[in-house]
Amino acid sequence: MSHSVVLFVFHCSVGFENATRYGVQFSPEVLAKALKNIYKGFDVKKKIEENIFWETLRLFNEAAAKGFSESEWDDTPDEFINQVRTKNKVWSAFRTHRMQNDLASKLLDENGQLKKFDKWLEDIKGMTNHYVGSWLRTEYNTAVIRAHQAADWKHFEQEADVFPNLRWMPTTSPLEDPKHRQCWEAKLTLPINHPFWEDHHPGDRWNCKCRLKQTDEPVNDYVIKDFYPVVPQAGLDNNPGVDAKLFNDTHPYFKSDCEVCPFYDKKKSQLFTNANANCSSCQGLTNNIPISPIKQKQKSILLDPNIHYDSHPLQFNNLATRKILRKKQFLKNMLEHCRSVTEMDAVVYFWNIPNKLKHIRVSPFGEGKNLNDPKVQKNLRKKRKRGIIQYQEYLLNYDNNEYIVKLEEHKKGYEQAYFIRKR
Repeated sequence: MSHSVVLFVFHCSVGFENATRYGVQFSPEVLAKALKNIYKGFDVKKKIEENIFWETLRLFNEAAAKGFSESEWDDTPDEFINQVRTKNKVWSAFRTHRMQNDLASKLLDENGQLKKFDKWLEDIKGMTNHYVGSWLRTEYNTAVIRAHQAADWKHFEQEADVFPNLRWMPTTSPLEDPKHRQCWEAKLTLPINHPFWEDHHPGDRWNCKCRLKQTDEPVNDYVIKDFYPVVPQAGLDNNPGVDAKLFNDTHPYFKSDCEVCPFYDKKKSQLFTNANANCSSCQGLTNNIPISPIKQKQKSILLDPNIHYDSHPLQFNNLATRKILRKKQFLKNMLEHCRSVTEMDAVVYFWNIPNKLKHIRVSPFGEGKNLNDPKVQKNLRKKRKRGIIQYQEYLLNYDNNEYIVKLEEHKKGYEQAYFIRKR
């Protein structure tokens, strides 16, 4: 990292420290890489800077996971959780695009000439502190709150036949929002499908800590006529429990309409108006989201001419069956199980020299799974159909780390790659 960038990160330390104090930190190293990329001429208008994007997505996926875990219910469907993570990609893409363009807007001096790097770093210091400090902190905390509320809502839907109504409960924040006070003071109680919830709900204002409680107590919708109008804040006017968006497309990071969006492709994208924008389904945006570092690594490994593949099992005496079959599809499957680039590096290490594995034990078929779950049963049937009878578990030492490696044992008496995890 250059001296200039080190100084810049030092100057930004207040922003980073403030964010960290509230449980969130944008990586200074990632920011430094992104700044160098932007200064060297990265196309901020039409592309999405991958360093900022992946760090932003990491943080808001972390916020979502924290919010789900804080809900008292643990029955949030996996499908819904995956939807939230997908919508977080859209949010991260637009936040990144806005951030990179704001930073790039300061690259030129009054004569239209590129500023010296140090001068530019100084000029964007305040702006960067907003994006990685105060704004990030507020957005992250609100994402946690709204993920919590989304998890609650999914539970309310599942239990609606027993407790059909929802009551607006008082905020837990020491700084009460006076605009929501009327709801909890009136003990507002409405059915879960009442139209009021479409336009008004806890979490429709920044850092709102009101909540809903499921109840079978009587409805009192007559109190609504005495409420004064409360307009949800931009980007928070949706119910994340319904559409899985922690932030709506009405947030200022998003474009006002498709015609001014840099990702809109008239040939490939469906045109939406600002009133009913659906950026999450825009193919133009999807095509511009950077490929994840793990996917890039996987692709490079599978294209590496130095990776060995076999047409028939080869013998290695350290293996439980003494044989391993190394087909490309098995390597691909194992790489898809990896959670990090370092695990992928360990896979390549063991793949080419399987005699580095140290056998630990036999792992029975279905171990650690709920064998009564229909999905688990279906998956096990598929594995049996492929000839898998059990797993062999190994220890691998690589680059000063230990890894657990599982190989599938085939009924024909050989093993094949399946799973790796850093210990």
